[in-house]
Amino acid sequence: MVKQRGTVEKVTLVNKIYNDLDHCTVQIGFDTYHAFYAYSELVEFEGQDVTYILRPDMIDGIKTFVITEITLLSVVNTVA
Repeated sequence: MVKQRGTVEKVTLVNKIYNDLDHCTVQIGFDTYHAFYAYSELVEFEGQDVTYILRPDMIDGIKTFVITEITLLSVVNTVA
């Protein structure tokens, strides 16, 4: 699996599965992927630069990519 990089444009809630597990779609750049995370956590990534890892999956009989890991990019400044 290769880490990819992009900016999260939009997070949409598809449906709730459990208390802290939701089926969401995440638009990164021009591409839209599925994610199974807490919607409240994913929505914080909107407008932010992230790295993410995808895996192939089947959702409703359609081949698609699912985000397995998403991380906020940040700058770390160090002082000598």
